[in-house]
Amino acid sequence: GAYWVDLPDIASSIDNIQVQRGVGTSTNGAGAFGGSLNIQTTKLSPKAYGEYNVSYGSFHTLKNTVNAGSGLIDEKFAVDARLSKISSDGFIDRGSSDLKSYYLSGGYYGKSNIVKFITFSGLEETFQAWNGIPEARLKGDVKGIEDYINRNYLDAEDADNLRNSNSRTYNQFLYPNQVDHYQQDYYQLHYSHEFNSNWNSHLALHYTKGRGYYEEYKKGEALSKYGLNDVILNSDTITTTNLVRRRWLDNDFYGTIFSLNYNNHKKLSALLGGAWNQYNGQHFGEVIWAQYASNAAPHQRYYNDTANKTDFTVFVKLNYLLFNKLNIFVDIQERNIYYKFLGYNRFLENVYQTASLNFINPKVGLNYAFRDYTNLYASYSIGQKEPSRDDYTQSTPGSRPKPEMLQDLEAGFRHSAKMISWSVNLYYMNYKDQLIVTGQVNDVGAYIHTNVPKSYRQGIEAELGIQPFSRLTWNVNATFSQSKIKNYKEFNYDTSVLL
Repeated sequence: GAYWVDLPDIASSIDNIQVQRGVGTSTNGAGAFGGSLNIQTTKLSPKAYGEYNVSYGSFHTLKNTVNAGSGLIDEKFAVDARLSKISSDGFIDRGSSDLKSYYLSGGYYGKSNIVKFITFSGLEETFQAWNGIPEARLKGDVKGIEDYINRNYLDAEDADNLRNSNSRTYNQFLYPNQVDHYQQDYYQLHYSHEFNSNWNSHLALHYTKGRGYYEEYKKGEALSKYGLNDVILNSDTITTTNLVRRRWLDNDFYGTIFSLNYNNHKKLSALLGGAWNQYNGQHFGEVIWAQYASNAAPHQRYYNDTANKTDFTVFVKLNYLLFNKLNIFVDIQERNIYYKFLGYNRFLENVYQTASLNFINPKVGLNYAFRDYTNLYASYSIGQKEPSRDDYTQSTPGSRPKPEMLQDLEAGFRHSAKMISWSVNLYYMNYKDQLIVTGQVNDVGAYIHTNVPKSYRQGIEAELGIQPFSRLTWNVNATFSQSKIKNYKEFNYDTSVLL
């Protein structure tokens, strides 16, 4: 998953962003399935620069950014850097945030070789404010608020908080350090070499370190849930306690991306590429304070889970000009995924397991150019996607979902002239075994994704651009879409019976 709060102010170090719907090209990432996002960071600036930006807004929101670059030194070297800090009290009660980040890149630009090192990092601490506002509180319904308090067994402190809060900014969390605290550090080394005018290659190494936790105050938790003994106090046996816990993530993601490119600048361009990536994740929980600590040791872990995922991909891309106006595109990808995780077996025992998946994802397209500024195109592609980690760890082999499969058919027309340009694109995305949440609980009592046999997304995308003068451009775009799951069962549970 990508959470932009982990990379505060990354936009200040971005040159452009490309968003692609549907099965993405292999160079955008092997896992590109229903869509992909390609981000290019700051390009080489030939001249030195420096700037300071400050922004202030509602709820004491403050953003400070410092950018600086050396420009091209001796026609070979360049360094770019950024420091950012963002803070806010937030709109929601106790919805504060404190975000820090940096970006640093240094490069060597030779005649045939380019070497570039990039590192960037983000540290975020945000107060937890992600739960919704009860409808009765939002409407100021006094009777409804009391019914909500009784129905959810709120204690006196929580009940007073609900009664006396602002109807638009209510936050149920009162513990002063109820925060999400996480840091990610990225390191990338890029090397490009041009053999001659037809051949070039690229190699990249990357490493990402992530670690952090969310801290929360819990009331009336069973001691046994945390591996703690009941407490005997005088003649009373205490089985529950108020406590503060931290749920940690400590993960490492690293790998390499490589490609060999050929282009004869006439009819054929070809690319052989691939990637190998390894993810090692550690998930664990700690009780950092308890009203009744029982036999707890400092930083004792009440659960400890590791997960490993290896992803290897190789692909070939070809562009060939069949005739003067007809171009064909082919992209064939093979992807292998290997999971190792702590999950349930068929006896509901929590043991280490493995899973291996292999996908072949082909893509083919045609592009016909009527003139230099008018073309017609069509493409067909297949993408397959593995279930998520939770789908494996919170299920048994008997209830484990299958991978998803997507067939993406696209066709469109583009016209681009000096004063007016327009385009129309039609798409049909046919899913097999799409993974959704239906409300069903599996054999280990977890809400995981469930395969639905047939579903689709279809639509029309249109864009119009007019440039009446050299410095004035007007653009309009529209999308008309429909997304449907053809048949599935939704499950609802009567919570009053469970209570």
